[in-house]
Amino acid sequence: MHVRLHIENQRLYTLLELSTLLSSTRNVNQLFKLLAIQTSSLLNAERTSIFVYDAARNELWSKVAEGTGRKTIRIPSNRGIAGHVLRTGEMLNVRDAYQHPAFLKEVDRQTGFVTRTILGCPMRSHSGECTGVIEALNKRAGVFTTQDEKMLMSIAALAAVSLENSFLIEGQMDLFESFIESSVHALGDRDQMTYGHTIRVAYFADKLARAISDCRHTPFDKITFSEEDLRKLRFAALLHDIGKITVPEAILNKRDKLFDHEVEQIRQRFDHIKLAEKIRALENGGADAHGYRRFCQRLDQDFELILRLLPPGPVSDADRQVLDGMCRTIYRINGRDVPQLTEREYRHLVLARGNLTEDEFELMKAHVKKTWDILAKIYWPKDLKQIPVWASSHHERMDGTGYPLGLKAAEIPIEGQILAVADIFDALTATDRPYKKRNSISEAKNILQGMATAGHVNPDMVELMGTLQDRDLSPGAERV
Repeated sequence: MHVRLHIENQRLYTLLELSTLLSSTRNVNQLFKLLAIQTSSLLNAERTSIFVYDAARNELWSKVAEGTGRKTIRIPSNRGIAGHVLRTGEMLNVRDAYQHPAFLKEVDRQTGFVTRTILGCPMRSHSGECTGVIEALNKRAGVFTTQDEKMLMSIAALAAVSLENSFLIEGQMDLFESFIESSVHALGDRDQMTYGHTIRVAYFADKLARAISDCRHTPFDKITFSEEDLRKLRFAALLHDIGKITVPEAILNKRDKLFDHEVEQIRQRFDHIKLAEKIRALENGGADAHGYRRFCQRLDQDFELILRLLPPGPVSDADRQVLDGMCRTIYRINGRDVPQLTEREYRHLVLARGNLTEDEFELMKAHVKKTWDILAKIYWPKDLKQIPVWASSHHERMDGTGYPLGLKAAEIPIEGQILAVADIFDALTATDRPYKKRNSISEAKNILQGMATAGHVNPDMVELMGTLQDRDLSPGAERV
């Protein structure tokens, strides 16, 4: 009598522990694995399986199936013992599996397991809907008892609550993910180049984060990213450039140092200069045709130089002197003094790096602050509250020279450091940037190494990035 009471007390204590664990743990997959193990122990069964009902496919699939490894079992919802329990909504205690008409012998053939006895119980949501089935297989001594049935009913009730909570949480995450992807697609409608960049940064950030998780050396040996962590990092990566929605479209899509309409203005000005020179010569009694042709040829050569200097790139001292001469050369057109080249045009053409002036670059840099402003207005659940911080720190630099806050090293979240490396790597290797040629993967790794040496990005991350295989960092289907 005392032995039986001790066993029942132990069962109730274990059930209470499970209840506490189920109500306090977010990792449903690990929790259900533990639940299956404990169920087998409590009922003295060889194995336990937990099936979830997939209404869209009208199937039951094994969220946990002890002894099958990672293999997922899928059965039609109207077949098998689990299907019978789901369909009737009632517990089923099978004393001889192979004699029961609903038993699926092919499952045993697939798994290599020989089923003798089964105790199946439906899992019900708060609304009474049957969301799955929990099965205990092969009572080690005899058959499943009435006490076993009561215990499994209690366990099924706990499992059903956890399953329903996981559906709610997953639904919330799916909602956020669909909202984020919709926002990124909207940005793509405005700027396809930024859209492609965003998708690839998410891909590279995931690769780098997984490499950090797998690393067994300092400083990453104690850092692990769970699948949930990786999903949140993906959210931040997809949103890291959302602030570009506020950047003027002309600057976003600028290819050269001058816009097309500005080049056309210079061409028209040169034509007016030619015409004014011809009129002046005629008013002075005419000029020799040879001299006028030389004048026009010189203007054409100046215009060709301007066209040559339009793409981003350094400007030689000789070309700079010619441009400077154009700025100092004044012509009289329609009663006004007009420089051959304006000071603004000159400043654009002599840019040694990139295609944006300092003012334009400041507008572009502002997208990071705008990213924060946009994301900070969103109500994020507690476990997602850091996403705006991560997304808006991808231009911070380890030495404090980054923006918008000038954070240093340890002040920058590791997720922001990952996004910084991924962002730069894609900027170097992207094939869709009209203002620059693509760097090879090896060139990009070398440039990143130089930036790490200069104190701009995390050197350990760059070193780890360098160990990744080129096939994992090459343009492909995974990146679009």
